[in-house]
Amino acid sequence: MSIPDVDAPPAPRTIVEACFDSTGHASLRFVYDLASTLGVDDQPVRLAIRRIEAAGLATQEGRGRNGVLVRSGATPRTDPVTAGRLRRALALEDESDPWDGLWRLTAFSLPEGRRADRDALRSGLSRFGGVSIAPALFLSTNDPRPPLRHYAALPDPEVIDQLIVAEVTRIDIAGLDDPSAILARYWDLGPVREAYGAADRALARFAAIDAADDPVRRAADALILSEPFAAALAIDPLLPNALLPADWPPRQVRRRFVEEWSRLTHGAPDLDLYRQYAAETP
Repeated sequence: MSIPDVDAPPAPRTIVEACFDSTGHASLRFVYDLASTLGVDDQPVRLAIRRIEAAGLATQEGRGRNGVLVRSGATPRTDPVTAGRLRRALALEDESDPWDGLWRLTAFSLPEGRRADRDALRSGLSRFGGVSIAPALFLSTNDPRPPLRHYAALPDPEVIDQLIVAEVTRIDIAGLDDPSAILARYWDLGPVREAYGAADRALARFAAIDAADDPVRRAADALILSEPFAAALAIDPLLPNALLPADWPPRQVRRRFVEEWSRLTHGAPDLDLYRQYAAETP
C-alpha cells in the first residue's frame, strides 16, 4: 500500500468530487480556484472532468470557469464506507459497541465459473477486517455479512447468503491459541501504523491553522486534512481494544481528527467534502 505524502496535493478527481453541493452542482470556478490553491494546474483538472463525464457520472453545462458540473442522479453523493468505518472505530474505543469475545470463521465454496464472485468476496472480507487463514476461510472479530451487504460492490450480492459463518469463543490455529499471538501472526498492522503516522503529521501541521473564512482556503485545508486520514481508515481492520496494545497510536489520531474536523466544518459551505464523515451508518 502506498502511504499518502502529506505534502503532495490531492488527485485532480478528488478535488473535483469535493466541490459538489447538496443539489449535485459544482461550480467550475470554485473547482479551478481550489485546484490552484492546492498547487494543481488547470489541465489535469480538465482531464479529470472529462473522465467523470465519460463515465456518465456528471455532465458539464457552460464553458470554462463559468460552467457548472451537474452530477448524475444515480451517483452517490458521499462514500458511506468512510463514515461507517469512523463510527465503528469510535464505538469500539468508547466501548459503546464492545467486542463480544467471539471469533468469526467465514467460509465459502464457489465453482471456477464464478471466479469474479470469489475474488469480490475475498476482497470484501479483507476490506472489512478479515484475514485469510486457509483457502476460502477467513477469520475476523466481527460478523462480515452486514458490511458486505451495505458496502461491498459484489457482482452477485446474493452470494452473501451462501457464506458459512461460525462463531467461536476459542480458536487454535497451528498451535496458536492466545488472541494477541493470533493477531500478531495474521494481521499486519505495520502499514496501518504508517498510514496513521501520515495522518498524524497532517494533523500536526493543521492544528496551528485557524478555520479559514475564505471558502476556497477552507476547502483546501479540509482536503489536506482528510486525505491521509481517509487512507488510513480504509486499511484499518478496526480490531477490538482488547486485542490491541494499550498505546495503539491510531486511537489518539482518530480522536484528534474528530476534534479538528469538527472545528473545520463548523459553519462550512454546503459541499459534499464536509459531509463525508457525517453519513449515517446502516
